[in-house]
Order: sequence, then structure tokens, then C-alpha cells
Amino acid sequence: MSFEREILFTIPIYGLSKEKLKSKVEDMVEDIKQTTRDLDDYTRGMLIDHCTFPYRCWQYNHIVGYIEVSAGLNDVYFNLYLPYKKKKYYWNTTRKTLLHNVGPDCLHFRIFEDDSSELIIEKIRERMKETEEMIPKQYYIDYELFELYSKYMDIRSLLRDFREKENQ
Repeated sequence: MSFEREILFTIPIYGLSKEKLKSKVEDMVEDIKQTTRDLDDYTRGMLIDHCTFPYRCWQYNHIVGYIEVSAGLNDVYFNLYLPYKKKKYYWNTTRKTLLHNVGPDCLHFRIFEDDSSELIIEKIRERMKETEEMIPKQYYIDYELFELYSKYMDIRSLLRDFREKENQ
């Protein structure tokens, strides 16, 4: 009998943080301003808008990987997906890269019967910090949604429902 895993969270890894993206766009705008000194302000503004869109938008920032947190019957597992080849990340590219699981299979922890949902969430946070050490420093891990939803999740009941489904 093979057991499935239920995905609890998927945490995106972006190519750049909001601050670094803003800095890159500001540098690009300065370069455009320097090379278009002869143009009027309206034309220069239109050119800047055209050249920096959609790269200036945080929503466009490339997801270069993700951390998948899943649960089995008695364990919580972590899978780390990153680009297949390590190479320089170009922030204004439209090219996609292949992602594959680079995390070790042993990155998981056991859930015990007396573990509360809060304790499980805290253990997930600790393991995500360990996972973070395997990710290149220039990437940005967006924990925002995890932190928002983890406050309201009852992981114990989710795991109980999952176990009941598997036992049927």
C-alpha cells in the first residue's frame, strides 16, 4: 500500500527581493534618462514606461523555485525545487528555466500524537530555515503567505482528515 502526501504549503522563491528589483529598475531608469537627455519629458516618460514594463512590477518578478511542504501519515516533508543549472539570474528576461527537486529526501520531521498545531507550525518554520541554507543567497524566499495562513490553520485536523481518507 503506497501512501500519498498532501501539500500543506508552497512557498515561492523569487529571483530578487522587492528592494533589489526596485534598485535594478531605478538603475535602468537612470540609464535611459542619461541616454535620452535630448528628448522632452513626455517622450522620455513614455520610453521609460515602455522599457521597464513589466519588469518593474513585483508581480512579474520571476519565481525561480519553490519550497513544497507536504504531509504524509506521520511526517511532514520538505521538497526544494530550483533551476536545473546554476547560472546568473537575468532579472529582465522572459525565458523560463526547468526546475527540479534539489532538496535531500531526508528533510522531514515526525509528527507525534501529542503535537499541537502550533508546535507543528513551529517545527515547519525551523525546517524551512534549514532549507533556506541550501538556496543561493541572492534569491528571495517569500514567507508572507505562509505566515499569514499558518495562524489560522489547524494542521492537526487536516492531518486527521488525511489519515482517515488514506485508511478508507
